[in-house]
Amino acid sequence: LVFLLHLLNSSEFINEGVNPWIRYFDGCFMFTTMVLLVPYVILTMSSLTFFEHQSSSWKFLYSLPIAKGQVYFSKLLLTFLLLISTYLVFLFFIWSSAYILNWVHPEYKFDSYTPNFGNWINRLLHSFISILGVAGLHYWISIRWKNFILPVGIGLLGFIIAMICLIANKLNYAAWIPYAYPGLIGADIGITGQSAGIPKISWFYEVELISLACFVIFTTLGFWEEKWRNVK
Repeated sequence: LVFLLHLLNSSEFINEGVNPWIRYFDGCFMFTTMVLLVPYVILTMSSLTFFEHQSSSWKFLYSLPIAKGQVYFSKLLLTFLLLISTYLVFLFFIWSSAYILNWVHPEYKFDSYTPNFGNWINRLLHSFISILGVAGLHYWISIRWKNFILPVGIGLLGFIIAMICLIANKLNYAAWIPYAYPGLIGADIGITGQSAGIPKISWFYEVELISLACFVIFTTLGFWEEKWRNVK
């Protein structure tokens, strides 16, 4: 969407003497963290165990001569790899699509400036940490309940509530909703030179520490339940 806006409305975005990479990355980062990231993680986590539930293959997996923890944490590792791959694809798309824009509209002058990859990676790392709470919560929900609609419904409801809080600028309420954390990060570091004043502790944002805590709590809870679950 950001690419199409820059492609079809070039006159609105071209700013002579300003690094075009800054505005382009800001737009892509904001749109992704505020709108796409949470629904993507909800659907990914809900799909991760869908096959095992539908085919009733949990009993087969747990009958194999491997510990339950290996099955549980191997899927959790797959989650990490999927998220990391998503961020890498995101970076590649921004970089490559900018040069496509430059080819169509040379006046953007992307080739005259250097992208700040260090700043990009720093912001994406904050975004990655902020989404871990939602990932941990929905990994636990997707394993605990067979119904695919339930985790998706819970997630979308949480996301809608989070968006309402963000749009209404009720950041104090949003700080208690894990689904709002990527949006809070986007609000604070999404636009270069602007800040929403989200509290920080050293390098970390407070909501990132809560997100990490949620991830540890729900993944540990899920492992404990799986360890003692009697699969029929």
